[in-house]
Amino acid sequence: MKGFTLVEVLISIFLFAITAVGVGAALSQGLVLIHDARDLTLAQAALQEELAVLRTTTDPSDHSPRENAPFIGEIDALTDIQGEGRLTIAPLKNSKLLEVNVSVHWMDRSHQETSVAVSTLLGGANAP
Repeated sequence: MKGFTLVEVLISIFLFAITAVGVGAALSQGLVLIHDARDLTLAQAALQEELAVLRTTTDPSDHSPRENAPFIGEIDALTDIQGEGRLTIAPLKNSKLLEVNVSVHWMDRSHQETSVAVSTLLGGANAP
């Protein structure tokens, strides 16, 4: 007798199906991770861009606080992740420094809120 038995064919189909499902799941998860990494990179770029703008335009002698000021309209990268950026500037007590908090919030592919934030101090040449 030549050929394969029905049991051999069914076992090989079963093994192929399990392998195909595993490869498909790995590819799907990889695509999700790539998309999430892209979003995080865009959010970090938006933060860095906003901090660079603040460093060049903020007058260190202006100690007026800003609470949760949106800046999404100023950063093109945020439109790609459909998120929002928030900026908080507060003067430090007994100092000429400003504490700056910049954050970006967006919904990821699984509809969970994701965020990234950066805090720094800004001051002029006459800062202590």
